[in-house]
Amino acid sequence: MRRRRPRYHRRLSDRTLTALHEAGHAVAAVMVGRGFYSVGITINDDRLGTTQLSYLKANARPERALAEIVVALAGIAAEIEIYGSPRGCEADIRDAAQWCLRVDADFFDMLEAARKLVLKHWAAIERVAAVLLDVGTLRAVEVRRLARATYN
Repeated sequence: MRRRRPRYHRRLSDRTLTALHEAGHAVAAVMVGRGFYSVGITINDDRLGTTQLSYLKANARPERALAEIVVALAGIAAEIEIYGSPRGCEADIRDAAQWCLRVDADFFDMLEAARKLVLKHWAAIERVAAVLLDVGTLRAVEVRRLARATYN
């Protein structure tokens, strides 16, 4: 059975789209076992949201680097699933492309892997985004709890 695409019929506010984008990163990090500290949304001139990942060494094992790429692309994948294209994700694209070069991974294959993960865990992404819209910032432990509760 084919999954229904999570496209929205109305234009989302920047804050809502940012919450879904950042929730994509955070839920992907949980699902691939990537360490992170927090995820948050703010609307200001510099940045709309951030997912603070723990440090990963440049010479990380290939499987850790592949997980890093999927997490970096998960926010973009969430936006693609919503609107059909991302809006202004240059830092995410740059980070993913740099890791792809380090481990000789195909960028578009990794984007497809991120898209599949996002679709599989869309309910958790929406749940985390909804809480982000209420509170603004979540710690990693709270994201893990919300993601697990989605499937229980």
